[in-house]
Amino acid sequence: MVAATISSAGGFDLDTSLSADALKVRPGQTQVGDADTGKETIFAETENARADGLTVKSPTVNLPLVQGVHLEIASTDSNIGLGNVALNAATLRTPNGASLNNVTLGQAQSRSGFSDTSQASGYDATGFSLVSGESTLNNISAKAYAVTLGGLSLNNLSLSVKRS
Repeated sequence: MVAATISSAGGFDLDTSLSADALKVRPGQTQVGDADTGKETIFAETENARADGLTVKSPTVNLPLVQGVHLEIASTDSNIGLGNVALNAATLRTPNGASLNNVTLGQAQSRSGFSDTSQASGYDATGFSLVSGESTLNNISAKAYAVTLGGLSLNNLSLSVKRS
């Protein structure tokens, strides 16, 4: 298992189904390397996360001889160990629902146990947060700026360049 960070100042598409032992969510802001584009985001952290399938699609780029291509990273594994995950996203949707246990809504961020408490990530000690115990997020579709995985263990991996 290896740790991994995927980030893009332009954002990227992330699709998966996720289950975790704990979920924390708060408002945030973009923080991609040294480039702070100052956009508002959803900042989420999970503990001991597992994914059922995973697809990451980069922004479209135009190359000198090939117009409109993107990189796609995918795995169809049904139990991908991710460890602890930090996600910074413009949008996060679960059109097929979510299950959150032991939810605390409106708790101050300082009491929620976020590991990233940097001002650059949008952390505000007195700000709003949502905390949940065991959680399942079905068919997540996110426009993400950054995701940090505590681990990544795959049985199959597909890397491809595709026309957009």
